[in-house]
Amino acid sequence: MDICGNLHFPFCAALPVASITARYIYAFRELYADTPSLANQLVRMLRTLISFGIPRGYIDRNPAAEVTPIPIVDVEHARPWPEEAFKLVIEKPRPNIFGAPPSLDAQPAKGVRTW
Repeated sequence: MDICGNLHFPFCAALPVASITARYIYAFRELYADTPSLANQLVRMLRTLISFGIPRGYIDRNPAAEVTPIPIVDVEHARPWPEEAFKLVIEKPRPNIFGAPPSLDAQPAKGVRTW
């Protein structure tokens, strides 16, 4: 584990932010190519982090903005819901699906301030 947590950000402490390039981010993204959703999420996270540094003078532009997402093609899990599933959800929703969660419908406990 590095200082960035459980995920491997190879440049986290090794490179100044200003030296990060789109080419480097593409190489980083490819480390996670076998899990494209995670790879794309990490690039989005980098894009956000680098955007934070632009107005603070760490870097002039965001190289992560140039990095395109990995296309996600998962035929097995990308099928739309069948018509019967839509009907079931619309005709027989859970009791609290259109209202507040049950815990908010209940009366407050004694001593609990309500506004």
